[in-house]
Amino acid sequence: MPKGYSPSRNNWTNAERCAVEEGIADGLPLAAIAKRIGRSTTAVEVYCKRNLRRRLRRPYSACATARLLGIGDGKTVERWARFGWLCATRHVRAGGGRRLAITHDALLTFIEDERYWHVWSPERIRERRLREYASEQRAAVGALGRWLTPGEAARRLGVGHAAVNDYIRRALLPARRWGNWRIRESDLAAFVSLCERSKRGIPAVRFTPTEDARLIAMRAGGATWTAIAAALGRSIGSVYGRWGRLAGRRRSLWQYEAPA
Repeated sequence: MPKGYSPSRNNWTNAERCAVEEGIADGLPLAAIAKRIGRSTTAVEVYCKRNLRRRLRRPYSACATARLLGIGDGKTVERWARFGWLCATRHVRAGGGRRLAITHDALLTFIEDERYWHVWSPERIRERRLREYASEQRAAVGALGRWLTPGEAARRLGVGHAAVNDYIRRALLPARRWGNWRIRESDLAAFVSLCERSKRGIPAVRFTPTEDARLIAMRAGGATWTAIAAALGRSIGSVYGRWGRLAGRRRSLWQYEAPA
């Protein structure tokens, strides 16, 4: 056996080399590339260092990461690293300062973790491949929707901004805080307003589009709140509150048709 020859070092096939190069070009983590070709992550890392040294991505700085994700500035990324959300290291640079360094694999791990999805948005990522990868990760988890501010949630519920903050403080509406509160769109869709909740312990049922159309038709015909509540099988307070929310959302009355 020639000197310096190692079977584990020189038995890479052309298909494996092409798979590694395509994975590096697509920005995939080394662990995903290793799983695709059936090798260990260390083997793929050593192969890349020896053969694809010029093609490996250099670590991002805090400012470069901020520009890539389309967020404010590098201070936000430094806070993520300080909180332990984003894995980063400090490298000594010229002048004695220490610069934050973030590898591409660490950035992908941060993007894949849904616990931090409320602090960044896939639509603002500048790199096309990374933006598509982030969108695919969110779509794979499920239709959870985007994150809304309290103002956007208030407009959808037809209430004031202070009411949404009160729901959050009373743990009635799930939310996460990053500077401002963020509410997931799916949690807002499943939220039942206080006026729609039963005080007798009966599970609340949200108003259906058919009930909304019937409510508007009966109210336009001059029916009383008592008659509408009896026809819908609901309380007078819930019917009156639903009418107020429909009016607060500025919905056009002609888009609701009375059921046949």
